[in-house]
Amino acid sequence: MTTVFPPEGTLSAPDESRAAPPLLELRGLRKYFLAGGVYRWNAGYTNNNAFVSNELRPPDEPRYDTNTLLAPHQFWNGNGVNCAGAFQASAVGGSAIQRGTWAVEVTSTRTDVYAGISYKRESAPSYCQSVRVNNGQVIQVQISNVPGGQSYNVYMAPPSNGCAGPFGYVGRIAVSGPVTNDTTSGCPSYGGGGCSLGHESAIFDATVLTVAWAPNPLAAPGVRAVIERPPAIRVGA
Repeated sequence: MTTVFPPEGTLSAPDESRAAPPLLELRGLRKYFLAGGVYRWNAGYTNNNAFVSNELRPPDEPRYDTNTLLAPHQFWNGNGVNCAGAFQASAVGGSAIQRGTWAVEVTSTRTDVYAGISYKRESAPSYCQSVRVNNGQVIQVQISNVPGGQSYNVYMAPPSNGCAGPFGYVGRIAVSGPVTNDTTSGCPSYGGGGCSLGHESAIFDATVLTVAWAPNPLAAPGVRAVIERPPAIRVGA
């Protein structure tokens, strides 16, 4: 990921080892994800209507009262920046898995390092998508990236469970390229160059979703690992 120096990137880095810049000026209608740390700008800070946060959110956030509908307000679409990301699950040909309607959720993950200590972070889960799998098919998960995400955890519930779960961890999708805020008018996108946040894709077939696979209650969204939070970010001139 590029950093906020210069201000075209989506990831802003704290001032730890480098001299503070004379002035940090953030451009309007762009978004900046703050890495954990202490920020210091000797000559001040100017924000021309840019959207700045370190909220780690999933693509396609759910409505507060159900995981089967999208939230009407997606956090990273605030200020008109159009950066909230999205995901889609579809059935494609491959090493076949169990037939039926599977349920899929994803979370965003990252690791922040502060004072030499690594802090693992995982967002809340996305809304649930259902995908019908027929004979000879597998599940493809495609993601239009969200700010701050370094990878995505994928969780599924097998046929007959549905979006009520329980869900179990099935794999991780790494962010493979630069995530920048240069061009976001075409976001979300699962291909091509219309969205500079980029996109990822992975296949989940019978090598992962074996006949014996079942959701592990200790590997559900939010409980797969202890989630540590970095110290609160302090922003100051």
